[in-house]
Amino acid sequence: MHVYWASVFILPDAVIHDIEKLLKGFLWCQEDSARGKEKAAWKFVCTPKDQGGLGLKPMKEWNEVLILKQLWKIVERKESLWYKWVNTVKLKGRSIWGIQSDYKDSWNWGQLLKLREKIREHLIIPRRERYRSGINDHISVHDFKQTYGDHWSNEWRTKYPMVNHIQIPVINNNVDMVKWVTNDNIRVEYSTKQVWRDLRANGSFKDWYHVVWFKQLVPKDAFILWLVICDRLPTQERISKWKPSFNSLCPLCGRIPDSIDHLFFECCYSRNVWKIMKSMILFQGLTCKIGDIITSMSNYPFKNQIWSVITRLVIAAAVYYIWQERNKRLFKGEKKNEKDLAELAIDFIRVKLLTLKVKQSKNIHKAEEIWEIKWK
Repeated sequence: MHVYWASVFILPDAVIHDIEKLLKGFLWCQEDSARGKEKAAWKFVCTPKDQGGLGLKPMKEWNEVLILKQLWKIVERKESLWYKWVNTVKLKGRSIWGIQSDYKDSWNWGQLLKLREKIREHLIIPRRERYRSGINDHISVHDFKQTYGDHWSNEWRTKYPMVNHIQIPVINNNVDMVKWVTNDNIRVEYSTKQVWRDLRANGSFKDWYHVVWFKQLVPKDAFILWLVICDRLPTQERISKWKPSFNSLCPLCGRIPDSIDHLFFECCYSRNVWKIMKSMILFQGLTCKIGDIITSMSNYPFKNQIWSVITRLVIAAAVYYIWQERNKRLFKGEKKNEKDLAELAIDFIRVKLLTLKVKQSKNIHKAEEIWEIKWK
């Protein structure tokens, strides 16, 4: 519902804060407030999955991108009730680029005008430079070609190298169209998806992206594995950094305080669980260190090949069930031995595998034999 309203109005900061407060509460603790319980900064969570985050959209930036659709309708003079009203009441025949916000205007209209700069960056030539060259906001392709011919001026080619990659359109009987210029200087039809790609902050690609996120994933397993890779699990070692008086031992082996590396899978208990589960995959070169495992799998050619899927499901399930066992021992006093925990995880994966649609092959027959299942 908030996406609909975000595409109609520019939401006040207080509303955005309340919406994100609900989202944080749901993600981290299934409550209205996640204050003090967040395991990762919200800005980090809102980065794309292939850049390390969870792919959620920051509400303020997403609201602006949705609202830009209204502004673009004005720019391209699209025949709609919205454009007719704006042109009659607000623009009165003037260009959207030439008007200023008036004290009589509504707050929402004033905020919409401020967003013009975000679109301006994706127009080919700055407006001031166009006017200096005798090109106004209403010029057609036909009039442009009558004045400048089929080539950009040498001054523009030097000052704005992007025009060297843009061909002046051929005149035909079609109506002039406004195009969005992407970050790669490609002219495309306007779409919210493309605008979001161009305006969002972009980071570096994470090699482990395909290890965690793939079509056949189990969401709860993938989420815990993501926290492990990002070093955001509240282990005893992590807690002791901001609470020096905290002193406890690993609930699984009782030898040293647990940490990411210790739990996955240097601890003697978790190592035995991993060895049992690892026997169910063909990729036997994986070590007992989660960092080395993720690095090895990051270099693996990821396809929908069955053993690639099974290996990633096993890694994520091993991490999830060991973390769950650790918490049950720590907070509930419940215990399972290594074999029972491994079998529980394997049974769950077995059920998941039966939901997959596969084509018969040697690898499928081998998987059926090892996992004791039969695909239809």
